[in-house]
Amino acid sequence: MTATCRSLRRYQARDGAQLSFRKYAAAGRQVAVLIHGSAGSSRDMHPLALVLQGAGVTALVPDLRGHGSNRPHGDIAYIGQLDDDLTDFIAKEKPGLPDTVWTAVGFSSGAGFYPARRR
Repeated sequence: MTATCRSLRRYQARDGAQLSFRKYAAAGRQVAVLIHGSAGSSRDMHPLALVLQGAGVTALVPDLRGHGSNRPHGDIAYIGQLDDDLTDFIAKEKPGLPDTVWTAVGFSSGAGFYPARRR
């Protein structure tokens, strides 16, 4: 296993913001979206993402808005924006990973997300 984090990629959220994520591709049918805590970033999920990748699970690791390389830090425009961003992220990535089973894995405050919820 390498100690270097995967390169940052970008996806476009519904408000046009280009938000960052990392992808640890694997050949299996499982996909895990790893969601960091409130003071974290996608870098914090690197060790777990490598283990999952080694086990055949594709790990997708977004930097939440206001975290990691996303600027400004600690800023959102409305309540629920982080949920919307995560929903947008999954909607953009899912077509490229057909016939897969997805799981969200949240850490600390990252465990409080419920993408695509009904308001």
